[in-house]
Amino acid sequence: MFISAHIEPAHENYGMYRPKIDPPPDYDLNRLIETAGGWTRQFFCREIVDAASEDRVYPADPAELSAIVVGGSLHFWSAARGPLAAWQEELVSFVGKSILEWDLGYLGLCAGGQIGLRALGGMVEPNPPGSGSVADTLAGNVLVRTGELILTEDGLDDPVFWGCPPRFSIQESHGDYLAVLPEDMTVLGESTDLPNQALGWHDRVRLFQPHPELSLSLMRRVFHELAGRANSPAERRRLEQISAQLRETRVANELIVPNFLRML
Repeated sequence: MFISAHIEPAHENYGMYRPKIDPPPDYDLNRLIETAGGWTRQFFCREIVDAASEDRVYPADPAELSAIVVGGSLHFWSAARGPLAAWQEELVSFVGKSILEWDLGYLGLCAGGQIGLRALGGMVEPNPPGSGSVADTLAGNVLVRTGELILTEDGLDDPVFWGCPPRFSIQESHGDYLAVLPEDMTVLGESTDLPNQALGWHDRVRLFQPHPELSLSLMRRVFHELAGRANSPAERRRLEQISAQLRETRVANELIVPNFLRML
């Protein structure tokens, strides 16, 4: 089952993301299908749970589920940023129940990774100084780039990285990171300036801080829309410069999510 935690209706960019970037009925699952391949759609329940909607309804039992997948979010999930909204707390609680009580698999992508970490007792914190963030150009110490994921020895042997080289490019866009890990959590991947970029917990829980599901074309589509809404020429140029520095991430896009599905 895919759960969208990407954007709540009150967000200033809701009108851009829902019709232009994440159209219904699949919302931001569309991004994952675009990069992982259309054949992966069959593995997901037809109905997507929109966690930020007042109409959200979570399953009462796991009878027909094998795993939960949660994608990225435009909302913070760190206690250092302030209290979570009620819908965020409810989602963290549901993810914890899915993993710890129902023994479901779980794949968290960026915010989904942060949600999974909190559900398992870990902590999410703002990006550390010197992490390569663009705090001087984007508010909130947000990092936006095509980064490099460096697999650890455990990562090299992990099935979620079958077919991946020891180092490969991956899209990143986040203001917080996976900071404090609970027991039994294994670090599978890092970057040169950020730890804990990919984590494993037992056999079927995998947490990512970067975005294996975001392609270069999707990232540039978003920046094109944002640049068109910029408040000034300088803001538009800044967004265009960030977009121009992004690179292709085919290994991450084509292998990671399919590998996770094969693990179930």
